[in-house]
Amino acid sequence: MPSFTEHSSFEKHLVKQGLVRGRSAAHEAVLILKSARSAAAAEKLLSRFFPQSKEIAALSYESRDLFWKGKQIVNWDGSVSKATDLLPTEGRKPSPFDGFAKSLLDTRLTLAGIEARWLRIKATSSLMQSSGIGEVYKFAPNDTGAIRGLASTSAMDSVGHVVLDGAFSDAIKDRGLTGPRGIKLLLDHDWSKPAGAITRLAYGPSGLEIAAQLSLDIPYVKDRYAAIKAVGGHSFSVGFMLQDYEFKKDAKGAEYLQVNRGDLFEVSLVPFPANENAVMQ
Repeated sequence: MPSFTEHSSFEKHLVKQGLVRGRSAAHEAVLILKSARSAAAAEKLLSRFFPQSKEIAALSYESRDLFWKGKQIVNWDGSVSKATDLLPTEGRKPSPFDGFAKSLLDTRLTLAGIEARWLRIKATSSLMQSSGIGEVYKFAPNDTGAIRGLASTSAMDSVGHVVLDGAFSDAIKDRGLTGPRGIKLLLDHDWSKPAGAITRLAYGPSGLEIAAQLSLDIPYVKDRYAAIKAVGGHSFSVGFMLQDYEFKKDAKGAEYLQVNRGDLFEVSLVPFPANENAVMQ
């Protein structure tokens, strides 16, 4: 396998070899590789999103100078340690954390383009029937673009993650809803498409409640709002960076990722959310 000296060329190779579905997914894979302590550790998280995780991790090992050589990791407690140059090991039982950096694992778990998400979007009708998204959202009579609903809940999402209620409390307090550092309202996790302003973001009985005002003077926002009204509502999805998390197992022994705390930096309007309870209400 070839060895790469730039992350961009590595991403292009992943797409060319069919190891990921598009450049966005390739970028997600590189973010995981850049944040993990070893190829073995990276493989564990890659496996949650990419069917060919072993091949991606092995390819990163071939490019060890790019990903692992002399690399330093900032631990969850602020201390710094060196990454280890370990090849993925077949047949071993992974530990709960398996050496992941707890604080700087910039996986952008909920951003559009995560590889596994396409697997669940097979039939729009069946998705809407099973999730309750088919319920019609009641738009304001004056039609000013005011929307509300749930940005996040503690229900298991479609890619095996549980975001605890309160996980974003610190981020909301620290960032606020306005200004350069404020939590933004976007379309489809596209940072080039701000959609308006979040006017309320707070935890309630059902999860993280959101109220927002769409900027209908922006053409692409006006077009999306028309599409939203045509189908009776869309859903919400959160974009954040992991700060504290742990792997757990459900009653059937299936492993899932529990997010205890995250740095929330945006909430997006999306047609298909990872968390199917995060809908307009």
